[in-house]
Amino acid sequence: MLKSISTFGLFTQRSENLRSLENDLATTLNEASTGRKSDVASDIGVEVSILTELRSMKSDNDVFLRSIDAFERRAEFMVGALNTTDEALNALVANVVLNTPDAGQSVSALPEAANAAITQIVDTLNISVDGRFLFSGVDIDAIPLRRPDEINPGTGLSPNDVMAGVLDGTAYAPAQPPAFTPAFTAAEAATAIARFNDAFNGTNAALPAPTDAFSFENTLYDGSIGGPPVSARLSNGAPVEYGVTAEDQAFRDALQGAYMLASADLAAMAGTDAYEPYVTAALDLLTGGLGAVRDQAARLGAIQNDVEGRKTALTSQNLILNVQINAYELVDPIETQSLVTEIEKQIEAAYAATVRGSRLRLTNFL
Repeated sequence: MLKSISTFGLFTQRSENLRSLENDLATTLNEASTGRKSDVASDIGVEVSILTELRSMKSDNDVFLRSIDAFERRAEFMVGALNTTDEALNALVANVVLNTPDAGQSVSALPEAANAAITQIVDTLNISVDGRFLFSGVDIDAIPLRRPDEINPGTGLSPNDVMAGVLDGTAYAPAQPPAFTPAFTAAEAATAIARFNDAFNGTNAALPAPTDAFSFENTLYDGSIGGPPVSARLSNGAPVEYGVTAEDQAFRDALQGAYMLASADLAAMAGTDAYEPYVTAALDLLTGGLGAVRDQAARLGAIQNDVEGRKTALTSQNLILNVQINAYELVDPIETQSLVTEIEKQIEAAYAATVRGSRLRLTNFL
């Protein structure tokens, strides 16, 4: 018995086949143009979990590499600032050495040299990169240091006001006698040194008003005090601590020594019993601060070297991960082009069959 032939049914089936082939062609052409598989999950099946893990590893590495790039920018500027501070302190120390233990011919110019060094150090440490101050600790929005004549809004005093109040005794309640008299004795030098120590080591900051304002912490420095060190997460391990703040002892000592020289009448003090112990104490602070600044620069340089090694390792690992990811996600261009050609042939054949079918009439068989 002959089966009936439905022209409409055949036409519908051919149309569905054509739509399927055209969809396959569009998908394959897209893969050929992008070089990537259209449906990776369907193509690789159960291995999609491996691809997900590979992509997760690469994503983590990319985050670490961005963090490393940010660290490298900041560290480069920090090292430059430390080197500039080194140069300023070294120049001042050389000048002070010429006037120690006895005053030399340049003693009258020593306070101005000290003041210039202070301004250079302050301006250098107030550097901002990526919208954050590098030497303010975790208070990245706070400018670290005040210039000698700059008023701190919090206390209404400038650093020079602090030094003047310490020396003339108005920083205390009740007010104390001036540290120096025209006699400039050794005892007076010891008093002045002790007062400067209290202003820079936190003693004054812990006292009631008005003395608390006459301190490094409340007038000279605006960054974080004793906060956690600035760090960067460069791997899945512990963060790398690299921060240097302007409140570190290196800068406290250096600035104290410089302010001691900038605030006193060294020319009038020359030749008295106060001169040698006072200037020597300032010189000791300067040299100690200079050595500590150099230690910080060396430590930061060592961290830079370690981070550079970490960056190289992450970059190499990403290259390997990319190869593995591409093996799952990319198409073979030759195979894809061959598939395009094959689908086009099938579509041409389907169209030809459809055209022939549309021309068939019952009279063709009578």
